Amino acid sequence: DRLRSWKSIASYLGCSARTARRWEAEEGLPVHRHMHQSQGSVYAYRSEIDAWRKRGETEASRPRRASLPPLLSDTPAVAVLPFTYVGPDASSDYLADGFTEEVIADLAKIRGLRVISRTSSMALKQTAKDVRKIGEDLAVGHLLEGTVRRQGDQLKISVRLIDPARDQPLWGRKYAGVLNDVFVIQEQIAREVAGAMKLRLSAGDERRLSTHSLDSVSAWQLAVQARQESLRWRRESIDRAVQLLETAIASAENTAALLAALGRTWLQYREAGIDLGNRPVEQAEACARRILADDPDAAAGLQLRGWIHYARGQVQEAVRDLNAALEQDWNDPDVLGLLANCYLISGRVTLARPLIERLLVVDPLTPLNRCLPGWADALEGNFEAAIDAYRDMFELDPGNPVARLFYVWILVSAGRPDEAAPVAWDFPDSARS
Repeated sequence: DRLRSWKSIASYLGCSARTARRWEAEEGLPVHRHMHQSQGSVYAYRSEIDAWRKRGETEASRPRRASLPPLLSDTPAVAVLPFTYVGPDASSDYLADGFTEEVIADLAKIRGLRVISRTSSMALKQTAKDVRKIGEDLAVGHLLEGTVRRQGDQLKISVRLIDPARDQPLWGRKYAGVLNDVFVIQEQIAREVAGAMKLRLSAGDERRLSTHSLDSVSAWQLAVQARQESLRWRRESIDRAVQLLETAIASAENTAALLAALGRTWLQYREAGIDLGNRPVEQAEACARRILADDPDAAAGLQLRGWIHYARGQVQEAVRDLNAALEQDWNDPDVLGLLANCYLISGRVTLARPLIERLLVVDPLTPLNRCLPGWADALEGNFEAAIDAYRDMFELDPGNPVARLFYVWILVSAGRPDEAAPVAWDFPDSARS
């Protein structure tokens, strides 16, 4: 049981002698010393090292939880409706979606403002709902709508802030400039919307608003086009998205956001079942390493590494990285959703619930999010309570066979097979094919 030197201790631990010495000094590795006349010697017991290692694994398994502020009902809230492209060149219509996403991202930098996520906002594209219904569905007191027009290098942007309860405009403005002014215009819109909502910006808000994730308009255009391609979830589209992002990275100086997008795009090959081998994860890891080499605390790198750990089944490692990313942006729907999922598959329902609650506030129209409270209930054996959540997901996306399958499953699990049968068989023609 006795290990009689640093070399044998390190060999038993599977590390270098230097690392073993550091673990003794910093982490309480149980090493004993025996003093002789001329010098001392060290020794350790395998049983004590095993117990120390087990304690460390137990502590590591306790998730480091982000300190989330409470959700306050009186927090000002806004949703940005998808901007409409009205320019003569139809090939530039992607700019409207890109503008929508960037204005959402800028407004989300204001900590005293609740902003509906990009995913839920884009779900309202070409919606037939009136503004009152949208405001009620999203529980927001303000809606921002706008148009984008490009002619050559010239840009014209028109925005309007609306009170949805009264269907009345509160503020509006038109902006004009060249394409290279796009970041300035986006930031100006966010600041003036905050002013129209009578929000006082903190020093932190000011600093975040003046910091842009990209410094190149051409790279931004490529990134927006890449996102449009990746949303098609087909091999050729994902291939095209990878090419666009690699071109953008080669031309930009500030590349963290682009590398994070590239890493997530590589992971789409696995998520779409196109390539289940190691290459997508290895490529994503290369992107994460590049981000974190420049800034070990970069939220984009931590989030990406969290996705990579999740893809590899390393749930505890994913939890640590995602919590660290969430500390920097506690309303990021991607982090909230994945972290909640990690807790749920680990059986930590209590830790998942506040994340799910926040996720449904900032991203209420994503169908998968709507079923998460139901999954939490089901894990606690309360199948009856879970039905409404799975029904919500199904009704938001009735053509999705997975949503239908989960709804049928929860009905059967709750002892309602008679209700499940018509849902199971009533597939639309598009789903049958």
